[in-house]
Amino acid sequence: MVEACLEVLVSTESSIDLLLPIRPQIFKTLNNVPIPKGPPSSSTDHMRSGLDAVDMLARKALLLVVMEDFSLDEAAIALGVVEDEVESLIAEAQKRIDEEISTRIMIIEDEPLISGHLKQIIQDMGHEIVGIATTHSQATELANKTTPELIVADIQLADASSGIDAVDEIMSFGKRPVVFVTAFPKRLLTGEKPEPAFMVPKPFSPKAIRAIISQALFVGNRLDEQATR
Repeated sequence: MVEACLEVLVSTESSIDLLLPIRPQIFKTLNNVPIPKGPPSSSTDHMRSGLDAVDMLARKALLLVVMEDFSLDEAAIALGVVEDEVESLIAEAQKRIDEEISTRIMIIEDEPLISGHLKQIIQDMGHEIVGIATTHSQATELANKTTPELIVADIQLADASSGIDAVDEIMSFGKRPVVFVTAFPKRLLTGEKPEPAFMVPKPFSPKAIRAIISQALFVGNRLDEQATR
């Protein structure tokens, strides 16, 4: 999709207006690229869950505004709709997210105010918090006891231990989605090993946490489906 988008952008058919904001127009071009069809799926529509059950346009609106920090008018340009429709799409996506089946989530965070804030956001989404760990050893012990389905983790912990190392050790006993919430994103984006798919920089907004957790669960569900085929 990215390759096809770039081909359109450099072609004579490109409709980019250099007098208007470029970023929304690039996303609009990408949005118009047909999504490649993957292998046939045995799952049916009524079996879908999480963000997978949200209309594609509503998902795009939510992720553009919450994760890409687009304004409503920029998202409208990218999606080819009017601004009022973007608000409706976001409300639709958020409603579907709130209807998700409850998931067991563990928090790895040493700052009480931040862990408390995360706990409240996650519980408001309808998920269960199995516990909060503040060190590497606490995190691995808690994960072994509670088998969480998703982990929300900082990377710098109370005893100077590493949340990254804790997550790596937990993953050795079973894969699960991980969302890193950190004030030091560059420590994760080194290029030396696979980078995390889900990361929220501090300070964060509740909307960003809600969206990224739902997206992580959506991807996790997809991987589980593929593994069982």
